[in-house]
Amino acid sequence: MKTGLLVISKQNFAEIQDFLKSANDSGVERLYVRLSIPRTDDQISKIYLLSANLCPKVDVRILAKPQNPLETDVQLFGSEKPLESSGKIEKKYKKVVLGGTFDRLHNGHKVLLNKAIELASEEIVVGVTDKEMIIKKSLYEMIEPVEYRMRKVVEFVEDVSGEVIFGILEKCFILFQIR
Repeated sequence: MKTGLLVISKQNFAEIQDFLKSANDSGVERLYVRLSIPRTDDQISKIYLLSANLCPKVDVRILAKPQNPLETDVQLFGSEKPLESSGKIEKKYKKVVLGGTFDRLHNGHKVLLNKAIELASEEIVVGVTDKEMIIKKSLYEMIEPVEYRMRKVVEFVEDVSGEVIFGILEKCFILFQIR
């Protein structure tokens, strides 16, 4: 898989559309976004929204911690080098609990999971609906198997957080424990 890294600073945030177009044109399959500016909900949402429009086939992932070490094929920087950051994000809650179907992990799911990672100091509990819980949905037979959806959530959270371990609590629940 061809990966890329986009480092966003205060000075180059305005150029994000150009960077996402470049990522799309470069053939990158997964683009990690490292923020060297304070994270805000608006910025996270804007990045995922723009990526859905400008590079829809690229799996964009905003890193929860700025110091995550990554090996990538492509690096995109603005007009200046990224600022060094302490990487310390204040965790507001010991545990964050959320749930959903998580079918075909999309940018809305990524925003939600990013926020959970940002807020939890000890655990993130994610409930993933199983077959019995989705049987009444229209076209439920097209929803991915629960094991696959759980695996995709685990992969995403581990990938962007850099500090998460997990275990399966029950058939339809996943526990993420932050070290």
